[in-house]
Amino acid sequence: MDIPVSEGTVVTMDSGDAGRGPVDMSRLGHVFVVPGGRGGRGNARFATPTNRFPLLAEQGEPGLSMEARLELKLIADVGIIGRPNAGKSSLLAALTAARPRIADYPFSTLEPALGVAESDGREVVLVDIPGLIEGAHKGLGLGHEFLRHIERTRALIHVLDGDVDDPAAEYEEVRAELTMYDERLPKKPEVVVLNKADIPGVSEKLSGIRRRLDSTTVHLISAAARTGLGQMLKDIQATLDEIADALSHEVADTGRGEPEVLSPRAVDSVKVDRTGRAYVVQAGRAGRVAAMVDPSNWEAKSQLYGYLERVGVVDALVKAGMGPGGRFTLGGKEWNWE
Repeated sequence: MDIPVSEGTVVTMDSGDAGRGPVDMSRLGHVFVVPGGRGGRGNARFATPTNRFPLLAEQGEPGLSMEARLELKLIADVGIIGRPNAGKSSLLAALTAARPRIADYPFSTLEPALGVAESDGREVVLVDIPGLIEGAHKGLGLGHEFLRHIERTRALIHVLDGDVDDPAAEYEEVRAELTMYDERLPKKPEVVVLNKADIPGVSEKLSGIRRRLDSTTVHLISAAARTGLGQMLKDIQATLDEIADALSHEVADTGRGEPEVLSPRAVDSVKVDRTGRAYVVQAGRAGRVAAMVDPSNWEAKSQLYGYLERVGVVDALVKAGMGPGGRFTLGGKEWNWE
C-alpha cells in the first residue's frame, strides 16, 4: 500500500523492532519502504547429510506492526528570520501576494506564512518564520516550533529592526539561537537587510552595522514603503542559483540514491524466563521452527530437539536450571524435555 506524504515529512517509527531512526522525506520522489515479515524456510533447508528428509519447517513472520509519527517541516527557498517586530511579515507581504497578520507589536506572527515572489521571471518561495527570542533553542516562545522550519530552507533573509538601539546585537542573538539549536543553520547562505529605512535616523546606522557584521552587503530597505527590495531580490536569486549549481554537481557525482528501507531487526538471541518450575523461551527463529512442529510426532520432535541444541536453546535452558523431565514453552507450544 502506498501512502503519499508531503515533501519535507519526517517519519519517526515507534517500535522495538525498528532497525532505523527517523527518516527524512526531503526529496520529491523519495521512497520509504516498510517491509512485511520474512517468509519461512521450507523443510528442504533443514536437510543434513544424516537427515535427508527433515520434517522441520518454518512459518513466515507476521507483518511488521508499529506506530509512526509524521512531522511536516515546511520547505521553502528562503526563510525570513529575525527578532519579533523586525518587519518580517511586512517584507513577505511586500514581496509576495501573501497576506500575513501584521501588527505594530511583538509576536503578531504565531505560525509560519508562505508566499511566492517573482525574480527575473522565476518564482522564489519564501516563508516568514515567527520572531526568535533568547532561549528559542530551548523551546521558549515556541522556539522549537519555529526553528524546525528553518531547517527546510535553502537560504535566509535576516531582517534587522532599524528602529532599535543596537540592531547588530539582535543579529548576534538570533545567530546564537540558531547555532545552539543546530550548528548547521548559521552556515546557510544569508542576505542581511536593515529594515524601516522610512524612519528617521535608521539609514545612519547602516555603516556601523556593516562594520560590526564585517559585511558590505547589508541592504537598507523599507518593507512598509517597499523601497530597496529590487536589489535584495537579485541577491537572493543569485544566492539560490549558486546553491542550485552546487547541488547539480553533487547529484551528478552521487547519482540517484536508493530508497530508504526500514527493516525489522533479526531476533536470534535466546532468552529464558523462569517462573517457579515454568520456563518460557524467546528465541526468534527457533520459535518459528517449533511452532511448525507437531508435538505428537516423535520423529519431528527428535529433529526439533537436535536443532534446539545446535542453536543454543538447550544450553540456555540448562543455565536457567531446567533438567530432564522439565517443561518449557517455545513457539506458542509446551514441550517436555526428555
